[in-house]
Amino acid sequence: MYRFLMIEDDLQICEVVQDFFARESKGTIQVETAQDGEQGLEKFYENEFDLVLLDIMLPGMNGLELCRYMRRRSVVPIIFLTAKDTEQDMMQGYATGCDDYMVKPIVMDELLLRVGALLRRANIA
Repeated sequence: MYRFLMIEDDLQICEVVQDFFARESKGTIQVETAQDGEQGLEKFYENEFDLVLLDIMLPGMNGLELCRYMRRRSVVPIIFLTAKDTEQDMMQGYATGCDDYMVKPIVMDELLLRVGALLRRANIA
């Protein structure tokens, strides 16, 4: 069983991702969600997760700040899922500490492949 944390303020995106991973993993991936940065950081500090899916544009604390806090405590794989699509945005995301960066709209099958690659590299899969 894998536990992912998705920090995303769009509830519809959260539901799509949760349903997709539940279906494709046959229930072996559970996606917990948070709708803002503060709630996401609280859940991150209180629980163990195998992977984080993180939006950059969040109410309150943004995803870049969150990523910095997470990196101080953990090497958990972090994938930015964001609408910020410039080369500068992407470079800033990687410089902040993410492991991968995907621009919305997300191709779910590609996300599944990227997640699998990161889990294998992290020796989790």
